[in-house]
Amino acid sequence: MYFDAQKGEINYKVDIDRQESLDGVMHEILSELEMNGHLLRGWRGGLGEVVCKWEGRELDFGLSLPEQGVRENDVLRVAVKSPALQLRREGETYEISAREELREGDDIIIGRTLLRFHVKNQQRQVHKGQTFVQRLQEGRSFQQTAYYMALVGAMAGIGCWFVWSLIRMAVTVDLNYYDLVTYMLLGSFIGGLSIGFGDHLTGSGVVPRWILTGVLVGAFAGVIGGFITTSLQSAITNSAHLVDAIAWLISGALIGLGISLRWVGTNRNRVLHGLLGGLAGGLIGGLAYTWIATFKIGDIAQALGLALTGAGITLGVSLAPILLRQGVLEFINSRDLGVKKKYMQSRKQWEIHEGGRYVIGSLSANHSTTIFSPELSIYIPDQLVEPRHAILSSRERHFFIEPHPELTRSHSFR
Repeated sequence: MYFDAQKGEINYKVDIDRQESLDGVMHEILSELEMNGHLLRGWRGGLGEVVCKWEGRELDFGLSLPEQGVRENDVLRVAVKSPALQLRREGETYEISAREELREGDDIIIGRTLLRFHVKNQQRQVHKGQTFVQRLQEGRSFQQTAYYMALVGAMAGIGCWFVWSLIRMAVTVDLNYYDLVTYMLLGSFIGGLSIGFGDHLTGSGVVPRWILTGVLVGAFAGVIGGFITTSLQSAITNSAHLVDAIAWLISGALIGLGISLRWVGTNRNRVLHGLLGGLAGGLIGGLAYTWIATFKIGDIAQALGLALTGAGITLGVSLAPILLRQGVLEFINSRDLGVKKKYMQSRKQWEIHEGGRYVIGSLSANHSTTIFSPELSIYIPDQLVEPRHAILSSRERHFFIEPHPELTRSHSFR
């Protein structure tokens, strides 16, 4: 027998009596292999369907080998069957082996998890008869994302104010560099915290190097915004409020653009969404900052103003992709308790955009080798889902699902 093991295919001689079925001996064979340090590829704690093939045909585990035409010394190949990627449409379920176009209401079965696809405009028509409470429940995932990211932005603003206060107590800072330092600190905090909390919300894990990269990108965007602000202050001397509004608008846009660059490999439009969201959030937050400053209540006004500005930027960056989405992938249920516990209560949803390419799988962020962005767009920690299991893509308002190339390669028979 040839076994598709984690360390490569191995040849293992096995004696099976003529009257024995594979069902009666396979457990003992696999246990012996495991004792010798060999695990089948894809075999996870007893989960997965073991298959045995002879001359390209899958054998019946309930029958003896001679009954199925297998002769003495014939070669058998054993592996774990690739987890199914299935589509359920109009009551019928079938396996997806190639690219398949999705329709409104299609159910995608990946491992033991059920996801439902919606086209945004059609979803509104389908759910037109639902109550207001039901609609709120269906959008709960997006609402939570917006709420938490706004909270993260407020924390970033408070952090910026606190560090800036410590710097001013320790050293004397030239007023000409005030805005530059402020924008740099705010960009750093927004970049690091938004990425850290954003990855935490997805459930795939928080990666320190991504947070550090976010801090650096945010700081760089803030510095550019600071330089632009300094130039504006020199050019426009008769309207301080106008300068402040434009400065926060530009800085918010640059910070939103910077932290959205991590999605450029998934969907370039997401970068534009981040820029627009940061622009709107920076303008609103900046106006609030300027308005609060008129009360002349010292550090409290500055802290509150920076908190509102940070909240405005992160809310805009997170809300823009949600509002501009073209489709939605919604978690429905899972027979994997870990997935169900993680996503059922929040009714997790993932937004799908025009021109996007979204990898679905179980690869956690901690095992990703990228510097800034996650390898997966849709994280499903199902034990029967491969690290990179499927690809959902969008083109010209058409949406497609297909198996990931690694899914076929890693479980194919040699």
